[in-house]
Amino acid sequence: MTGVGPLGPVGVRRVMGWATRAAATARAAHLTAAYRADRTEVVRNPHLTAEWARHAVRSPALLSAVRRAIGPDVAVENTFLVVKWPGRPFEVP
Repeated sequence: MTGVGPLGPVGVRRVMGWATRAAATARAAHLTAAYRADRTEVVRNPHLTAEWARHAVRSPALLSAVRRAIGPDVAVENTFLVVKWPGRPFEVP
């Protein structure tokens, strides 16, 4: 039996508003158009090339929640954008 980790017995669950519904719908439409031609399913490290992803990983609300859960020393090493296309089976890695 293992002990309780830094996130507690059931982890951390917190709802955060990232964008308005209209902004999220517009971002989804943009991403769908950008990756439709080759049906890209996984985009690795979008935070290195896309401003919207950089903004997300640097969000004060996200950083605050992560720091409360695991401490002040945090870094983003990898991010993934997972696109699920209608009618195509896909398991999230």
